[in-house]
Amino acid sequence: MSKVVTLTPALLRRIVLEEKQKLQTEAKGKFLNDKAEEVEADEYADTLEAHEEFGPKSESARKRYKALTIEERKLQNRLNAIQESKRNIRRKLARR
Repeated sequence: MSKVVTLTPALLRRIVLEEKQKLQTEAKGKFLNDKAEEVEADEYADTLEAHEEFGPKSESARKRYKALTIEERKLQNRLNAIQESKRNIRRKLARR
């Protein structure tokens, strides 16, 4: 059977410091040789300039999309009204 060890603040501190030391020595070996390549900001400017229009491309698809958006808004309003009615009914029933 394994021995039960009481975890005291001093023991916990020692364990954490040992793990920290292990991580630091591993990190030095792995990342010491890696050099970050510096890149000028103007090289990334093309990606910022390219603005894509998200959404439907054709005129008919845009109209359908707009109609669906309006329908969605109406349905959401109706759902909100139904939920509010349910809340009111629950309140009235709870008062009885």
